[in-house]
Amino acid sequence: MKKYIPISKPWITKREIELIQEQLLRSNLTSSSIEGGKIVQELERKIASFLKVKHVIAVNSGTSALLASLMALNISSGDEVIVPSFTFMATANAVLMVGAKPVFADITLDNYGLDPKDVERKITSKTKAIIVVHLYGYPAHIEQLLELAEKHNLAVIEDTAQALGSSVKGKYVGTFGLLGCFSMYPSKLITTAEGGFITTNDESLAQKLRMIRNHGQSEPYTPSILGLNLRLPELLAAIGIAQMERIEEIIRRRRHIAEIYSQNLPNEDLVIPTEPNHVKFNWNYYTVRVNPGIDREKLVQTLNSKGVGATVYYRVPIHRTPLYQKLGFKGTLPNTELAAKTVVSLPIYPEMTKEDAEYVIEVLKTSLTAC
Repeated sequence: MKKYIPISKPWITKREIELIQEQLLRSNLTSSSIEGGKIVQELERKIASFLKVKHVIAVNSGTSALLASLMALNISSGDEVIVPSFTFMATANAVLMVGAKPVFADITLDNYGLDPKDVERKITSKTKAIIVVHLYGYPAHIEQLLELAEKHNLAVIEDTAQALGSSVKGKYVGTFGLLGCFSMYPSKLITTAEGGFITTNDESLAQKLRMIRNHGQSEPYTPSILGLNLRLPELLAAIGIAQMERIEEIIRRRRHIAEIYSQNLPNEDLVIPTEPNHVKFNWNYYTVRVNPGIDREKLVQTLNSKGVGATVYYRVPIHRTPLYQKLGFKGTLPNTELAAKTVVSLPIYPEMTKEDAEYVIEVLKTSLTAC
């Protein structure tokens, strides 16, 4: 059988199966409780303990986390929210969903996060918030962006979908801003199949978010504010509990593969990701950039043909997609455009072996010579 190494793969063990089976046998599939079911609450406690944050509110996706956060901050029609264009579409789509306008700012190439200088240029009297994306698990310039937000009285939402476990000066990203939004999709650090959660140290926001995820109810069948069904089912939360029990090991294994890559990949043809001082990556993705003269598309096709599941996140910046073009979004973002044309993500996941990593390196080296 031909060797195949996928771009990512969730680490599922007997523990996940046992916990799911336990909930199935109890017919404990979901809960409409305003505070969440017992399993959801247990998962929230485990995450809060790990991140050292006061409140965790589990929801059914990372997109729901973003949407609920914007709703909790009363961001709506006439407001502007500064976002990167080099990220998954959910970041900007959530802004559109509440009736506000996403304003795209450029990124820095050292971590693919928002460029504080360009963010400041994009701030207007209508700006209400900045969504800081920690793309690939590489922390953005969060401290500078927080200073900028404070200067202009703006809320900071961290889109930490890919960055659970990444940190700056010992503090986990997703706990710097007013709200942190995380995903538990199968390609993320931990998974519940579908799912996400929001972090905050603000008591009133936490309670508001719990209502928003459950149709705005403050008491059963009594909505106090506008909300939706954004609940995480008990059955899926059980998977998350098993995942959180191994989170340190998950990060350790990813770091091991990242170190093999970083020590052996050819840096004459690639820009290799590096951790700055006092910054730790969770290595949700291992993303390189190809140097000028390398045919990125041919390289990815060659890698794929040889069983290496390399891919590109993200080929088309959000502001260049058909939806946003129809909506009239214009302008150029030089670093965003460059990154979109040159990035390649390599396979990395907890069950990946040293031999797998060495195979990826070998195939990449030979493929580069042909591209």
